[in-house]
Amino acid sequence: MKEINPLEYKYKVWFVQSLLSDKNYAYLWVKYFKIKEKDMPKELKGCSILFSEDDLLKFEKKIKENAYVPVDRDHEEICTFFGRSYKLFTIFTKPALNKFIEHFIKSKPKIIGIDIETGKSKEAATIQIATHTCLFFISIHELFKKLSEDEWIHFFEVLFDPSIIRVGFAFHNDFQFLCTKFPYLQEIFQDQQRKVLCLQKLANYLIKENIVHHFCTALYSHSGLEKLTKAVLYLNMDKTEQQSNWTQIPLTQFQKIYAVADALLVVLLKDEIQKCLEREFSAEKVNQIMEVGYICHENSKP
Repeated sequence: MKEINPLEYKYKVWFVQSLLSDKNYAYLWVKYFKIKEKDMPKELKGCSILFSEDDLLKFEKKIKENAYVPVDRDHEEICTFFGRSYKLFTIFTKPALNKFIEHFIKSKPKIIGIDIETGKSKEAATIQIATHTCLFFISIHELFKKLSEDEWIHFFEVLFDPSIIRVGFAFHNDFQFLCTKFPYLQEIFQDQQRKVLCLQKLANYLIKENIVHHFCTALYSHSGLEKLTKAVLYLNMDKTEQQSNWTQIPLTQFQKIYAVADALLVVLLKDEIQKCLEREFSAEKVNQIMEVGYICHENSKP
């Protein structure tokens, strides 16, 4: 994984935390990253007796063999995030995108997380989509000229089906990135039936109404995704890769992992926030609270 060593130290710690369901595997990464004893998750403190120096060298060799796998083509794999395994699909070609659309229509997930990354021009360059079982990394930059306007409209109409709950964070920005790339999609994104649950807007409301204390206290208005994740899920994350140029192909494995993790996190956050609210309020009240977080493009600022 090409970008692994230059990453911020705290990102390495966060990455290890996401692997704790398999403590042996997580410990091998601790040693590979040279994470300090004081920063090692407490669950891994006794794992050292299970591995020899030879085991560690074999693991390091395996990582280096995969170090330069470029992200520039269609690919399917199984990845573990936060203790669960997900199918991860990387999509760079029109046939793969059509296969995704067909799968999406057939499976019709009840909830999806959406995240957008951009190039230097602040146009949408990639779109990441997460369900409870699958993750999708789609290169808009590579596919843009391969699809007609009608085909792009169809793709986003499927994605923004009124029957699906879409979740994002600071999604007024993502709407803008998408409309800069696809000006002809504005009408779709202004449709109230195709709204998005913006967790930043929801969190701001929870703080304003003093509801937030029911499940966390370390949160303030207009907190970023990093702060919300720490406060609600108790996970540390790092935004180093956000500064990447997402139009520069090939991308790296860690860019891809970073991007799809953001889409997955908003799904996990929504689930946890809703569960916490359901412990305190009636179903009707919870629905009223959650409804406050929804935005569409015309009223999208949090």
